[in-house]
Amino acid sequence: MAINPALRVLLAAGSVWGYVACGLCQVPETIELGKRHIDRLHGFSLRLPATSERKREFSAGRLVTWLQRDEKSGAILWSLTVLREVEAKEKFDIEPYSRALADKLRLEENFKIESIKLTPVADKAAIHLRGETAGLRLWQRQVWVWARPGEFLVLKITGALGIKDRLDLICDRVLGTLELFDPREARETERENLTRGEEFLSSLNDKKFAPVIDSEPQWFLLRTKGKDVGFRREAEAAVRREGLNGYEVTIHVMLDLPNLERQTLKHTMFVAPDLKAERWTKQLRIGSGDKAQLITEEGLKQQELIVCDVSAAGGTRSRKKQVPAGIYLPQAVGMLLPRLMNLTKPVGYTFAAYNTEGNNFDRRTFTVVGPERISLAGRQIEAIRALDRPAAAEAPATLYLDAQGRLLRMETEKGLAMERSTRSGIVRRFPSAGKIAKAASQDSARRAPAKGQSK
Repeated sequence: MAINPALRVLLAAGSVWGYVACGLCQVPETIELGKRHIDRLHGFSLRLPATSERKREFSAGRLVTWLQRDEKSGAILWSLTVLREVEAKEKFDIEPYSRALADKLRLEENFKIESIKLTPVADKAAIHLRGETAGLRLWQRQVWVWARPGEFLVLKITGALGIKDRLDLICDRVLGTLELFDPREARETERENLTRGEEFLSSLNDKKFAPVIDSEPQWFLLRTKGKDVGFRREAEAAVRREGLNGYEVTIHVMLDLPNLERQTLKHTMFVAPDLKAERWTKQLRIGSGDKAQLITEEGLKQQELIVCDVSAAGGTRSRKKQVPAGIYLPQAVGMLLPRLMNLTKPVGYTFAAYNTEGNNFDRRTFTVVGPERISLAGRQIEAIRALDRPAAAEAPATLYLDAQGRLLRMETEKGLAMERSTRSGIVRRFPSAGKIAKAASQDSARRAPAKGQSK
């Protein structure tokens, strides 16, 4: 059971992606810091303002970005990005180096630097550069922290000129929480997990898939802070699609979180048992009635190339991406993952999972932790605990599985939980689930069953 893509809300679809001038924005007076962000592969952790939102990056140099939005318009007040910069020299004199760096940034980034200061951060030498960016004329501060020999960690905060003092204060608060550590052990663990992930994927075939496919739909209740906020229905089948035998997983999700518009998702995923062909479709509806926003996605993988079309607000974007050889995880396989694995010993597996928003690949790591006794529906039962980390810098979801790898309960860091339920139990809470189930059953009845499944 994989982390449900619908649980990662696509809030960016209707956002205003531009900085606002200070006269039009509401800048929070206080700076309350959120939970610590830990990046084990790059050896750092820090805390950002609790009201900022994190955006994943997909390049080798840009590690992660946070955005702070205006409460009324949704436009960006400021952004803070953490980057990794490799330096060939392991030792240098920081004062002349800082002057050379400033000259380089003026030339390559057209960064109009007003001041250069040398002040340690996290007990490491650091270069602080403040000034104005070209074009949009934004204020920017760059802090180059000499994290370890041959490597800088760079924090770059950018926002409107009118709030530069506020941004300077935010940057200081964040820098005060920065902790650095040796990432070599985490990087070695990931290498081992990638090797296991590749071996696992190469072992899959029709004989592995067929026994784990459930003939009956599975139902799950979504809860947060003790409240029912939605449901998930999953149906699986052996099918024939466009001349190929394979397996299809279809999920329906309804999520109604406080202070957010209702979201409904239908996500259908097909994969051939040799993993050479894959197709998927998504239909995400945000809101209801005439004002509802519809986002659709159609994708396929053939000959190690992903082609994906995303349609929203009357426009369509087409994307293509070469698949990482050996470690690419098809979406349907990701949904069935624990049922295809050996859960008897603690071990981790890392895969490349396609991320549509970035048109790139996340490093998804699934780790078997071991047996644990949990309470479910008022009784104590034996379960297998596992961690599902959707990306290297993301917090993992905690999964509790039965002996066959079927999900009993999932818990996320942000307090959203998903627990096994029944159709009748879900329909009592959410009558719309009955309509979804009826439509899905009629759709399944119209489709011919797979014949001659390859062995």
